[in-house]
Amino acid sequence: MDILGVLLFFAIITMAFWLLIFLSIFLPYWITLQLIDRFNPELGERIFGERESA
Repeated sequence: MDILGVLLFFAIITMAFWLLIFLSIFLPYWITLQLIDRFNPELGERIFGERESA
């Protein structure tokens, strides 16, 4: 029974580690693209493509 606790602990630690890696890569990328789109819309249109009118 102790081995299940150890395996569960390592599984949770491993998932948390990969979540932190994903967030540290994805969030700066997303924030950078949002800032480009906000402050330079022409460059944003070249990167993202044409926007649909609402």
